[in-house]
Amino acid sequence: MSNSKGVTLIELIVVVAIIGLLALLISGNTATPMNKLTIESAANMIAQDIRLTQQMALAKGDVCFFEINTRDNYYQIRSQQSGTYKKESIDRSISISVNGFQDPYSGSSGDFKVLRYNPTGTPSTTGTITLRKGDLVKQITVMVGTGRVKIN
Repeated sequence: MSNSKGVTLIELIVVVAIIGLLALLISGNTATPMNKLTIESAANMIAQDIRLTQQMALAKGDVCFFEINTRDNYYQIRSQQSGTYKKESIDRSISISVNGFQDPYSGSSGDFKVLRYNPTGTPSTTGTITLRKGDLVKQITVMVGTGRVKIN
């Protein structure tokens, strides 16, 4: 009868396997942090470009437009005099809905929602852009009068 005071390699492997299995069960879905990062990044990018549109209207003394296409997941910034300044794609896995922005186009351009900034930097309308990816939701709100942009 031997009196050993250590653990065998097999016992150690079994304990590590059990701890690994418990950690896997507790951690849940590992895609959620990536989804959160994707939607937050898109919301921040859109909010910054709405602010850029307002700043362009003020700096150029021109009417500037922030136009978002809800079907094809992209938006563009353009000025009335200079044309398109910037065009950005949004991750296709994010669904977009817009409330309150103008809907000036019909036909194939009917999926554009437009936020128009006057040369004084005030928006002609206000509204909310809602981004959804799975169960995550981010809202970008353009405030009345000032055109201030807020992310919820």
